[in-house]
Amino acid sequence: MRYAKIPERKERPFRIPRLWFREGRLCNYADRLSVPCEVLGTSREAALVFQECMKGLEEEELWFIALDEDCRARRVVRLASGDAGEVRLDSSVVFRALAGSGCEAFVLGHNHPSGDPLPSPNDWIATALVLEGAGRRGVELVDHVVMGDGVYVSMRVLNEPLFLRGLP
Repeated sequence: MRYAKIPERKERPFRIPRLWFREGRLCNYADRLSVPCEVLGTSREAALVFQECMKGLEEEELWFIALDEDCRARRVVRLASGDAGEVRLDSSVVFRALAGSGCEAFVLGHNHPSGDPLPSPNDWIATALVLEGAGRRGVELVDHVVMGDGVYVSMRVLNEPLFLRGLP
């Protein structure tokens, strides 16, 4: 049979494992997360993944996306949840969860239920500590994305020198 024209390729969402880090172990959610793109080349694409993870939350949650050497999302992991005003970013928890993910790089993300995605002073301090630890461990923190009400802020875009400081 011959086709009169080549059928249009329909993009379909990619499905990646969704996990949470609890009591020192990575645990699977019952379902996988549908993400709009497999390769994350921009903070906007990372924000789309985090948006799926965090929609409808009334408390802050901290997640990361594990990336391989080609910037493909391999899994998304919920690290912690807090209250409506804060989630504690503990770099030791981040690195224990990363050790089990087998990733080359990662993107952190958390939400501000207030709707304002502007990073707090504590967000900057915690991100700097994670960047320092990532450099020592040979993994790269690509970005830290803060989600607001339908908007996001890339901490890398706001302060590129902070993210480049730990690179050779």
